[in-house]
Amino acid sequence: MSTPALEIDTSGLRCPLPVLALARRILEVPIGETIAMTSDDPAAGPDVHAWARMTGHTFLAEEESGNGKRFLVRRETTQDLTSGLPEGF
Repeated sequence: MSTPALEIDTSGLRCPLPVLALARRILEVPIGETIAMTSDDPAAGPDVHAWARMTGHTFLAEEESGNGKRFLVRRETTQDLTSGLPEGF
């Protein structure tokens, strides 16, 4: 697998903040490229899987990473689902 275009660390954040950070930051990645998100939130796995499915992105992998997991998602769409979110997410 190629190197992700962007790595984000959401360690210490709890549901729903990791997936909200992923939703905002994936817009920085060109379509077809991969974003990696590290999280120590136990809910992040199911959240990332569901979010990718519902938004049309491709969930690629879930890996052990330190005290948490690293999730790889390929951006597939131009859709911005973050409008209306507070700044900082």
